[in-house]
Amino acid sequence: MTDAPRLLIRLGSMGDVVLATAAADAWAARARGPIDVLVKEEWAPLWKGHPAVRAVVAWPRDARGAAGFLRMAARLRAESYAACVDLQSSPRTRLLTALCGIPRVRRAERHELRRRALVRWKRFGPPAGFRMLRSF
Repeated sequence: MTDAPRLLIRLGSMGDVVLATAAADAWAARARGPIDVLVKEEWAPLWKGHPAVRAVVAWPRDARGAAGFLRMAARLRAESYAACVDLQSSPRTRLLTALCGIPRVRRAERHELRRRALVRWKRFGPPAGFRMLRSF
């Protein structure tokens, strides 16, 4: 019996995509089933040959408008993912995972205002007990 595939989302900047490889390793070690990664097309080569990843779903630059968004949602929905870790945790990826019908989604806790204050004024960092993700 094959376990259902899972999806890891990290679209943005190269450094964040590289750091997300550790999340893929940890998730693969913790749970069974293949992991696919959704990433912007320009960062897809960073995942080439990663041992924890079954497939890289590259989101092409020319398909990031409304029509491309709906096509990507349909493509991901067809995979019937059992779970998703959304490291991007943006409004776009929230809507995308909702349209895909993924039953279990965990998102990064962004603490957007605190993070901006920390960068700008070096104050008000993440709250005590901060964890990037809650476990499944």
